[in-house]
Amino acid sequence: MAGQIGIASSQNIDELFKSIETAWMATDFTKDNLAEKISFFKQSTGKSVVIPLSNSSSAPTELQMGADRQYGSQELFSVAVEHKTLVPLQSIEIFNSQLLMDPYQLIQLQEDATQVLAGARNIWSLELAKVINSNPVGFDGVTHFSAVHPVNPVRPLLGVYSNDAGTVELDEAGLAAALDLLNRAPALDGLIDASRVKRVAIVVPTIALFNKAIRLVAPMALVPTAGTAAGTSVAASTPYSLGGSDYSFEVVYNPLLVTGVAATLKQWYVMNLTSITKRSFITSIVSYPILNLCGASPNEYSRLQNDGIRISWTAVGGVGPGIPREAVRATSP
Repeated sequence: MAGQIGIASSQNIDELFKSIETAWMATDFTKDNLAEKISFFKQSTGKSVVIPLSNSSSAPTELQMGADRQYGSQELFSVAVEHKTLVPLQSIEIFNSQLLMDPYQLIQLQEDATQVLAGARNIWSLELAKVINSNPVGFDGVTHFSAVHPVNPVRPLLGVYSNDAGTVELDEAGLAAALDLLNRAPALDGLIDASRVKRVAIVVPTIALFNKAIRLVAPMALVPTAGTAAGTSVAASTPYSLGGSDYSFEVVYNPLLVTGVAATLKQWYVMNLTSITKRSFITSIVSYPILNLCGASPNEYSRLQNDGIRISWTAVGGVGPGIPREAVRATSP
């Protein structure tokens, strides 16, 4: 940084802002590893997005000789995601007079700015983790992970299904139990599509569970260390076959799922990624993060108003539950 050591000048601040802008412009905010990998990731407009749900499976039924095909209006179901404005938990404000009295605060300002701006890179993944952990109520009136999902909210005679495997170890038997639930979950018409699940993500919050999952589906794969970034995954072909099609796994390490609640260390998920639109969670983006810098120039409003220098960002969008049957939750003992 130009300028003499111990002197905080407008040139110093201007160069800091330019370095922040350069780093910001070099960041691709359209790529969000976790949210893009495991949710329906889409660009939207407006205050919310509404996704219609198909009322039928692709399963066939017999047509008797001389009988008519069955036509009729379908029940209309949809899932909605509300959009909200997102900003850093703590934006930065420092006063020029502070820099003049303690010029070394400029170094601290640069470090703080780096931390604040880094949060913009994975905001959708953070929001997704919050939604997964909160287990919100979905379109069918029960929590997203539940043992009593109505197959069809207006046709109770179709019964219920479960996408919560309960307490099961992440081992061969536990994975099989979770996959059974994933594959047996019916469509809104009550029929099961045996070829619906072809590509599955095993989503885990810890390295210990990552190791277990990898040993199940890709025994020879390299395992990341505890410092590995969120979104790390290993894809592997497996000997499993469903509906005559190859059945592939992807193990996704998502430490953002770990909170202060002890149960989050043990919860793991299997998610159907076969379709890019029919997924268990929805990430809807109106505006990717926009950088907010104020006070670089002595003539800017914030400097004239209160001598302030401000650094922040703003994004607009939302994350919400999608189709419950496209994911199963399990909890290790």
